[in-house]
Amino acid sequence: MVDCINERRRSMRADTAMPDYILIRVFTEEKQALKELARKKGTSLSGLIRDAVLDAPSTSTAGYDGVWS
Repeated sequence: MVDCINERRRSMRADTAMPDYILIRVFTEEKQALKELARKKGTSLSGLIRDAVLDAPSTSTAGYDGVWS
């Protein structure tokens, strides 16, 4: 219970300290693989993730009226 409360406090501090950032948690092995891929592509880890997310086609069907704008 105490660990849960402490985690919530850390999370809340991170949200207020960095309101323009999104925290992504990955396993150490995944992070190393992503960092290596970013290095090979000549970009940063955050740039690699940003490009993958912003260039990805939307999978949400919320508000879909049959035409992608």
